[in-house]
Amino acid sequence: MAAKRINSLIFLFLFLLSFIAVIVSAEPGPVEDAYWKKREADAQNVAQQSVNPHPEQVTEELNTNVGQLVSEQDKHH
Repeated sequence: MAAKRINSLIFLFLFLLSFIAVIVSAEPGPVEDAYWKKREADAQNVAQQSVNPHPEQVTEELNTNVGQLVSEQDKHH
């Protein structure tokens, strides 16, 4: 019974040790960090340029496009 418990504790210890090793080795280096910072800045710029200050226009355009698509689908059936 004691041997089973010791084996379980050893297994748990090794599992936690390997888990910690993976986390520590997964830390991004300075090159990766700079890459992701640039990607973040690029994404922020794209998001800011994509914002339409008039949401009513967006809704109206969507409704118009959907209406046209439905009309075209009805003509083909």
